[in-house]
Amino acid sequence: MYEQYWGLREKPFRKTPDPRYLFLNEAYEEALERLEFAVEEMELALLTGEVGSGKTLLTRALVDRIGERYEV
Repeated sequence: MYEQYWGLREKPFRKTPDPRYLFLNEAYEEALERLEFAVEEMELALLTGEVGSGKTLLTRALVDRIGERYEV
């Protein structure tokens, strides 16, 4: 309903984050690279952070990035 009013193509506020909207600043890019390296080397990795800091979004971006090379 409000999507049409505001000219939006999709709902702007979802329960799960969408990696298409991830802004990779320096810290997020480094975290994503470290996680990807851990996957490639079959190592254990732990991602921690405050509520709302982007852990789920970063994990979804990782799955998008490695999804074709690995079974997730």
